Amino acid sequence: MSFLQTYFSKVVQTTELAVNKTKSLSSRSRLRAAIATEEEMIRRYYMQIGQVYLHKHADDPEECFLPFIQGIEESKQRIASWSDEP
Repeated sequence: MSFLQTYFSKVVQTTELAVNKTKSLSSRSRLRAAIATEEEMIRRYYMQIGQVYLHKHADDPEECFLPFIQGIEESKQRIASWSDEP
């Protein structure tokens, strides 16, 4: 092989490696984004379950939920007091 053929062969190999690596990284990145989206959906579903529970059982919550409900009420009171400030 001539010098130029060897040189261009190595350039092609290097380019192919770079393209394959880029495809692999892109694929992993898409997968991570999809996983993050699904995890966010799970968090939203949990939040909605909590909101429905609180709405339906605000007057008679189970004891294990009391600290969380009290925390929500305290936060609402703080927000209201801050909103009233000039």
